[in-house]
Amino acid sequence: MQLRFIPHFLFLVFVFLNASCLNDKIGDKCESSYYTTTVEPILITDCANSISCHVSEGNAGADFTKYDVVYAEKDEILRRISLDVSNPDFMPKGGLPLTFEEIQILNDWVAYGAKGCDN
Repeated sequence: MQLRFIPHFLFLVFVFLNASCLNDKIGDKCESSYYTTTVEPILITDCANSISCHVSEGNAGADFTKYDVVYAEKDEILRRISLDVSNPDFMPKGGLPLTFEEIQILNDWVAYGAKGCDN
């Protein structure tokens, strides 16, 4: 009699353990971890650390090590990284252009709501 409840119990355990990711997925990744594992490393490597610009007290105004700043600047970031390298507004200024794949990751992130760690 009790054995028939085991599959139901296991199903509920599975749902409970995965509930935090069920409603916020981009592909197979939860959006909260997608930002920190996929989006943020691009910004840190290409916009912040590589040429010391978009960091706290860097030589650019916006600190891309902070999610709220990146979120507020997301449209401008996309615009500037997509410009031709000869354009004076092109970013990263003085650095290598982002790859097609990196730009696509940032575009997808914005298209899916630009979620960060806290939402």
